Amino acid sequence: MYRIGVIGSGHRMTPLVMKMIANEDFEVCGVCDVNIDGVREKYAEQENVNFYTDAVEMIESEKPDCLMIGTRCSLHTDLMVLAAKYNLPTFLEKPVCINEQQLEQLKMLKGISDRVVVSFPLRNTAIVNCVRDIIESGRLGRIIQVQAYNNVPYARCY
Repeated sequence: MYRIGVIGSGHRMTPLVMKMIANEDFEVCGVCDVNIDGVREKYAEQENVNFYTDAVEMIESEKPDCLMIGTRCSLHTDLMVLAAKYNLPTFLEKPVCINEQQLEQLKMLKGISDRVVVSFPLRNTAIVNCVRDIIESGRLGRIIQVQAYNNVPYARCY
């Protein structure tokens, strides 16, 4: 059984975590988030999950086997540095950094690439799953072209 520590469990990360723990090989041991009440509701059906607002405290108390990081983008680099300090395999939501200073911090983390997966968990959101179900059902007929737009209200500051 792999024990997962989750740092940042918002709308993007939570569905992915729930898919992971549906597999009996995984369980969530700790969740660190600024919205403790909100995440308690999300994990209400899970047993033995402890909640934190401090990532270091969660890691040192729970001693997870791996981390899943889904915080706001500006925190990704610092949390990846923290994960590397504890030598924890990590699933990190993109982007890994948002400025040159953070890029330099990551360059110093040599030799961790075999322990980090950078993903784009939007593919696991409810809207994307709904679209996937509609397409796979055949209700739309034969799809010959797709055009998509991703007009997000964030990232102008990067």
